[in-house]
Amino acid sequence: FPLEKRFDEAGDLVFGGRALESVHSDGKSGVRVAGRARQLGGAEGGTLILVATATDFPGRGPGRGGDPERLCRERIEAAAAAGYEALLAAHEADYAPSFGRVSLELGAADEASDAAARRSALLFQYGRYLLLASSRPGSPLPAHLQGAWNDSVACRIGWTCDLHLDVNTQMNYWPAEAVGLSECCEPLFDWIEGSLVPAGRRTAALFYGLGGWAAELVSNGWGFAAPYWHVNLSPCPTGGAWLAAQLWEHYLYSRDLAFLSERAFPILRGAAEFFLGYLFERPGEDRPGDGHLHSGPSISPENAFVADGELRRASIDPAYELTVIRSTLGAVVDAAEALGRADEIALRSAAALRRLPPFAVGERGELKEYAHGFEAADPQHRHLSHLLGLYPFDQIDPEATPELARAAAESIRLRASPEATWEDTGWARSMLALYSARLGDGREAGRHLLALQDRLANPNLMIKHPPTRGAPSFADVYELDGNTGFTAAVAECLLQSHAGKLRLLPALPSPWTRGRVTGLRARGGFSVDLAWEHGRLTGARISSAHGGPCAVAYEGSRTVLETRAGGAYELGPELETNPPSRLNS
Repeated sequence: FPLEKRFDEAGDLVFGGRALESVHSDGKSGVRVAGRARQLGGAEGGTLILVATATDFPGRGPGRGGDPERLCRERIEAAAAAGYEALLAAHEADYAPSFGRVSLELGAADEASDAAARRSALLFQYGRYLLLASSRPGSPLPAHLQGAWNDSVACRIGWTCDLHLDVNTQMNYWPAEAVGLSECCEPLFDWIEGSLVPAGRRTAALFYGLGGWAAELVSNGWGFAAPYWHVNLSPCPTGGAWLAAQLWEHYLYSRDLAFLSERAFPILRGAAEFFLGYLFERPGEDRPGDGHLHSGPSISPENAFVADGELRRASIDPAYELTVIRSTLGAVVDAAEALGRADEIALRSAAALRRLPPFAVGERGELKEYAHGFEAADPQHRHLSHLLGLYPFDQIDPEATPELARAAAESIRLRASPEATWEDTGWARSMLALYSARLGDGREAGRHLLALQDRLANPNLMIKHPPTRGAPSFADVYELDGNTGFTAAVAECLLQSHAGKLRLLPALPSPWTRGRVTGLRARGGFSVDLAWEHGRLTGARISSAHGGPCAVAYEGSRTVLETRAGGAYELGPELETNPPSRLNS
């Protein structure tokens, strides 16, 4: 947009204009934007520069949707009157209570490994800080691809600071519950509820002729939910449902039945209603009412295959789509049970779940991405969406489904070897670390985390997305999901709480020979502190918010704690209760 700038009578740099959106609309959607900058002295002998920006984008909270020029002037005047010390104190008081909930120390045996371990701990906390800075109660929008930033590259490439719903927006919020930043999800939930679902109802009705709601792969601040206009990215009616899984995760961590009843269940139920109409039987191949239910035609984001010498993308029953549908239907069934409701959509979801095609293993021992056997167009594509059953969902587990876990590991090996020709990006490398952590492979998880910080972190520690053959750009672009993905992967290496139990240090990278973490959250309403030396657990403390049984596992040891609300329980290296405490030494 044309940016007008000038100095006013007070000496402030004033700038403003209009930002119009032309990729997902007719070019008339947008906002007025204004900014004001003022230079002051008094910042511990240095120079204090105050910058305020605002738009007229509507939203909750004070000053939303108002006159942006007036808002900037008022904020600059208030900040100048407060002064540096007060501004610094206000900032610390603002973020410290949330940020301080989790602490992490990592160390290693040798000097080089120790420096890398300490940098991993710093990047873990940096990802928490960036999410806290991007998405807070009252924020008018959730964190987009760049969080709350625009590096001047992101706005000029194909993904235009948007809300991608095929991993990026999801990854922005994956660490939130586990690392004590649950409130950061509120802007996401508000946007899903207020923008994405209403638009998704229109998408379901107009594009598919179905009830419920569906949002496709790309969205924006106005809740764009329709199929994208590029064959690489559509049809893909599971993007919104995958994102809405974060509401179910919030319930699993918080056990907040009011939230489940009033917010999560209606949204998940609407997504399930769409899928129940979307699934179909194949005439002549399936026994009516008894055979498999199929999905599609749809894509496996953002991948392609070769059939009859031609590039193809959409097919029936891509593993990615069935994984999201299975997760959504399962969440609705479990939510209805938790709420004590005999809900029609939940009952139909339970019946449909039993008829979904299972995961399949290919000729090379890999988890199949597609139901067919055609060759991948790019065998080293950066997306491995067909492994979502491993993470973030728990449909594949080394203990419960070892054959599928081995197939997932083989998929990773085939896709990322040789490493020199794999599409290496921040978020994609984070996915490899997360998948490896769920497989219990600390060596591989640690290797991917080290590659992230050594190859993909900028000097300011913001993790980049370099141009790749499948996601071209004229320069490296910053993406928040690289940082939040790193944070989520570190948390997953130290604590896992899916499949009904807490797994302590399930994928500890071998260089992290010693360490201590406090305040990690676990599903079921538990908080966990851990300490280890020489790569072995020395002690754990588990605090229970709601009471009830808590199954805990560490290597070959297992125990079940009968907890009470507000209780705290200390465990030793063999999970014995009430050992001499080693957590505070």
